[in-house]
Amino acid sequence: MSSNDRIAASRANIEFHRLLYSYSRNTFLQKTTDSLWLSFRISFLSARNEDVTMVDKSWYEARNNEHLQVIHAIRDKDAEKAI
Repeated sequence: MSSNDRIAASRANIEFHRLLYSYSRNTFLQKTTDSLWLSFRISFLSARNEDVTMVDKSWYEARNNEHLQVIHAIRDKDAEKAI
């Protein structure tokens, strides 16, 4: 987000979630979420109004904070917190 590249931030968000899902070893979950991410990407790309496609930077910052909390919980082996 420091470069204000929201497309790269969105890609990083998707990859973060895909990595988490891959650890589940649940192929149904992985395939289902891949389909959802694809749908989100199509919606994002097909939107014509920049205000619709670009979420406020604070939204990305909040998601980044949530992701860091999940990473710390996993590192600390705190399943309840990670969930």
